[in-house]
Amino acid sequence: MRRKECILVPRRESEERREQIAEPQKPKMFITITETAEITGLAETFLRKLHDEGKLPGVQCGRRFMVNSEQFLQHLKEASQGSKEC
Repeated sequence: MRRKECILVPRRESEERREQIAEPQKPKMFITITETAEITGLAETFLRKLHDEGKLPGVQCGRRFMVNSEQFLQHLKEASQGSKEC
């Protein structure tokens, strides 16, 4: 019978990797409308309508509109509490 060869990973590297995995990643500050739709579950057409009406916080970068994710999520929280209309 043949013995299987194992590659041992030094303990220090595996601990560092575990720490990297355990740390929550900081969300992107600006995301595309498509990414916003994927994250929130809202329709892309609805988000584009909000953009056209000037109700979507963000900046225009060339042909792309980048949504300010922090401001948008805050807007959704306020709207869900009934203090704002979406």
